[in-house]
Amino acid sequence: MRKFLAGSMLLGWVGLASACLPSAAPPTVHVPPPTPTTVTLYVSNTPTVAAQSTRTAPTLTASHLPQPGEPCEPAQSTSAQSAIRYTVDATLDYETRQVQVRDAIAFRNETGDTLDELVFYFAPNAQPGVVTLEAVTQPDSDAPLAASLEGTRLSVQLPEPLGEHCAQDLTIAYLLNVLPMGEGYFPLQGYLGFSERQFNLGHWLPTVAHRVAGEWITPPRINVGEQEVIPAADFEVALTARHAPRHLTVVGPGTVEQRRSVWRFSLSQARDLTLSLSNQYRRQSATAANGVEVELYTLDEFSPSSESAANAPDQALDTAVAALELYSDLYGPYPYDRLVVLESDFPDGMEFSGLVFVGGEWFRGYHGDPASYLTLITAHEVSHQWWYVQVANDQSQTPWLDEALATYSEYVFLQEIYPELTDWWWRFRVDAYAPEGFVDSTVYEFNSIRGYINAVYLQGARLVHRLREDVGGEAFFQWLHDYVEAERGQIATPESFWAALPPDLLEATQATREAFLRRSEIAPNRPD
Repeated sequence: MRKFLAGSMLLGWVGLASACLPSAAPPTVHVPPPTPTTVTLYVSNTPTVAAQSTRTAPTLTASHLPQPGEPCEPAQSTSAQSAIRYTVDATLDYETRQVQVRDAIAFRNETGDTLDELVFYFAPNAQPGVVTLEAVTQPDSDAPLAASLEGTRLSVQLPEPLGEHCAQDLTIAYLLNVLPMGEGYFPLQGYLGFSERQFNLGHWLPTVAHRVAGEWITPPRINVGEQEVIPAADFEVALTARHAPRHLTVVGPGTVEQRRSVWRFSLSQARDLTLSLSNQYRRQSATAANGVEVELYTLDEFSPSSESAANAPDQALDTAVAALELYSDLYGPYPYDRLVVLESDFPDGMEFSGLVFVGGEWFRGYHGDPASYLTLITAHEVSHQWWYVQVANDQSQTPWLDEALATYSEYVFLQEIYPELTDWWWRFRVDAYAPEGFVDSTVYEFNSIRGYINAVYLQGARLVHRLREDVGGEAFFQWLHDYVEAERGQIATPESFWAALPPDLLEATQATREAFLRRSEIAPNRPD
């Protein structure tokens, strides 16, 4: 454990600060009424897809589809970790900004139910005109499956009922028309969008929806917070870039291979596989104490001859390495061999499996003082490798389970690396916004980003700090470590979060829970 965990240290209760936004009065962002594209699909021919894979079929194969109630033999699999595997062939036309995608999904039914349909969360279709669904087919068959795409929900009728532990293979072919950053209903979410110098593919694939109590979970998208709730899976993605600029770099997590204009990425036990392309990236890297390679990609304004943003890339890389080492000590091991940090042309920051974006405004605003958003947001996004990647949650209904812990992880980082900045953090990051609201609010209870951040991030940091005071320093970090260990690879809930705490210590948190929470099962019901 790190130095500040040597004893049960109770920290003084101070105020709190802000989210991934400037400290000056931020603008109110109202939620536009979504009018998602609706497509009902039953086509007779499989479309021609530009990028064809030369790899073998997905490792999960459905050799037998039982009749209702009939037991089936366990699906044959060379992947002991994941019941879901995505094998993706994609071709990007850099001139048209369109991506032709052929996504082969191998799914093993571990839901506990016999399934008549398979449902996917298809985030890009929240914006009209982005997705053109072409066909959903089975391997070695031209016969399409009946499919319906309504907003973010893609429902596929299975050819036969799928029993527990049985596997189903299918392929989804579609065209993705990527929008410029700043356009559409979700202008701040440039992780799926392009600028003059950056092209991002984040949350671009349909992912098997989470299933709870016999229901598939496909939250509607709004422009406040995130709404993803994504089961862990294995990913293999091949991207071919056509009509691309010279010196193009394609950045992604996991294992990477490049042959001419084709890049291949492989990542296991992940929530997503996100790519970013630019011909202006500059790379630097460092190896963390645990052997993880941390790679930083910045855009051209931070060349050695640049006088702006003094040492910003070095600060971002040093912060990412130190945060990765610290959180690995406290919360449990980082799951991959690499961590990619990218400067983004969209605001603030965003987390993905093995890859995080940090907004370019934080790089440009850095002038040599670690008391900066560049430091805080980098540490925040790295912590999401635990609070989202390893332990996921329903980001629409219980966003505090990742964002409150990620925000408080900034403070934990400063305590260890820059202890002289801890009082500043409370004043600058939290107190300046006078946050209020219930921490366990859903994203749908807000009509502005500011109110959401104040309640979930900032009041959330207050909640987590009070919990640390309630149980003591060592017990607090042991709790978080045990929570990660118990929920790694799962979709966590508030109940599983509290269950990781011994009963006597849980009782010690009662007053704090009553003060900050409304919907927790173990807290008294509070009026809306």
